[in-house]
Amino acid sequence: EVGLFIVGVLFLLGSLDDLVLDLIHTAKRLKPRKVERDEWARWSELEEKPIAIMIPAWREHSVLEAMVRTNLARLKYRNYRFFVGVYPNDQETLDIAKSLEARYPNLLTVVVTDRPGPTSKAHCLNCILRVISESARIARRSGSGWIPHYVAIHDAEDVIHPRALKAINAQSSDTDFIQVPIFSLPVPTKSWVAGTYLDEFAEIHLKEIPVREALGMPVPSAGVGTFFSWRAMESMGDRFGYWFDEENLTEDYEISL
Repeated sequence: EVGLFIVGVLFLLGSLDDLVLDLIHTAKRLKPRKVERDEWARWSELEEKPIAIMIPAWREHSVLEAMVRTNLARLKYRNYRFFVGVYPNDQETLDIAKSLEARYPNLLTVVVTDRPGPTSKAHCLNCILRVISESARIARRSGSGWIPHYVAIHDAEDVIHPRALKAINAQSSDTDFIQVPIFSLPVPTKSWVAGTYLDEFAEIHLKEIPVREALGMPVPSAGVGTFFSWRAMESMGDRFGYWFDEENLTEDYEISL
């Protein structure tokens, strides 16, 4: 009984910050801003900034092709490229990625990591960023070429909203970090475990992140749907000597801080 009491008190204390978030969210009446039809129309007319979408893929042969083809068909945007990071010892994923690159040479680039997998997600992303960085360096030197304005993180099972890149493109050019709301795909009611993700993602992205933004607090990266300006990535690379800390289990949280 004493042990259960101690655990109960700890849970109570640990949930107080959630209660504070709820109170602030209610008091400030925070809701997602509705984008009206005429505003979407203006956004659609804007010049498209180049966007690189990074996809680290270890043993993702079962979903990678469907993910890429689905999003290529859905996205209402043109000036973007997928950069898929694969491992030399993951032949199934490598073969699928190479076939996609051959099919969509202007929209997808395959990056083979410098070490066999599995490694950390940060390591795979760093390999992709080295390729993007070298490409940007050559483009600047030659005066022509493709240099991303934003680089994004997505996973091999993500379904990207068709207008997500249009919304990102419409933000101020001075914006260095954007987290797109992430939601879990609906599952049957009987799937209790998977169903918790529906509540968890809705709670975080419709309540916690808006409160954090309103209070000027750090906004955490979700690890997917996160956009960084290329300017910020280059600055961090010059400052720290790396982009993502390969020894950190929450590299996306660290870089967003």
